[in-house]
Amino acid sequence: MAVLQAFADESFKEDDDGGFYVLAAAVLPVERHAELREAMLGMRAERTGKLHWTVLTDGQKRAVVKQVADFEELHLVAVGTPVPARRQERGRSLCMQRLVMELHALGVGLLVAEGRTVQLDARDVRTVDRRHA
Repeated sequence: MAVLQAFADESFKEDDDGGFYVLAAAVLPVERHAELREAMLGMRAERTGKLHWTVLTDGQKRAVVKQVADFEELHLVAVGTPVPARRQERGRSLCMQRLVMELHALGVGLLVAEGRTVQLDARDVRTVDRRHA
């Protein structure tokens, strides 16, 4: 059986009238990581050298979505919650709890997320640990 790992990223908008927090993870067998990494590097915007949605043209966005959708064995898991202004960490915690539950059900053995501050990283680890307690 393939060893699954997940790579998470977030998006949020704090607003009392429609804010949201989304945490998503790409799940892929370890043996396919190098192949996907090369594909993703090839999708970077020329202007910035990054794959950031906000700097891509509509045509580039469609091309990226198609290439990702066509990548076999790649699964995307996304969870979200409403989040009012100044409640980003609460939204992240709720999403992290649900994401970990969903990833655990898929058999994911490792979740990789971008580091933040030492204190916020520790908070994320506590959230995940409580989810498995």
